[in-house]
Amino acid sequence: DASVTLASGTMLATDGDGSSLTGLPNNTPSFRVRLSGNQSVADSTVTQITYDTEDWDTDSAFASNKFTVPSGGAGKYCISMQTMIGSFTGHLTTWYAIVNYIKKNGTTVCQTEDAQFLAAGSNFYARSSTCVSLAESDYIEGFIYQKNAAGTSKDVDSSTEMTFLEGFKIAGA
Repeated sequence: DASVTLASGTMLATDGDGSSLTGLPNNTPSFRVRLSGNQSVADSTVTQITYDTEDWDTDSAFASNKFTVPSGGAGKYCISMQTMIGSFTGHLTTWYAIVNYIKKNGTTVCQTEDAQFLAAGSNFYARSSTCVSLAESDYIEGFIYQKNAAGTSKDVDSSTEMTFLEGFKIAGA
C-alpha cells in the first residue's frame, strides 16, 4: 500500500498501483431531476414543478416531486435550480417575469427573479443556487412563478439542460 497526506490532513491510500483510493470526500446523497415533458404554468401563480425524470439519485431520496433527506444524511447541502420558459410572444416593450423558489419543508429558502423586456420567440431563464442545512426528513422542492403582459399560461421547457433541480451534501461541512 502507498499513501499520501494532503495539506488539509486528509489521507489518501491506494493499493499500490493507484487503482483503489480511499479517504476521498463523499458528496452523497446527491440527485438531479428534470421534466419529461413541458409543464404548463398559469400566469401570476406559484406552481410546483413536477420533476418526473431522475438523471441520478444516489440514495433513492427523490420522490413525489421532492428530495427528502434520508437517514444518516443530515448536513449542509448545495441546491441548484434552473427553469426555462420558452417562446414568449411579445415585443421589446412588453415586460415579463419569472421567479424560482427553492423551498425547504414548504418555506422559501432561495428566491431568484428575472424580469425583462423580451422580443417575440425569446426564451427566458431563472437560475437559483443556495446552501442550506438539512436534517433527516427535511425536504426540498422547486416552484416557479411567471407573469406576462398577456396574462396567459406558459410552458416550462423540459429540455434536459434547461429545467432541472439538483443537489448534493457538502462533504466535511
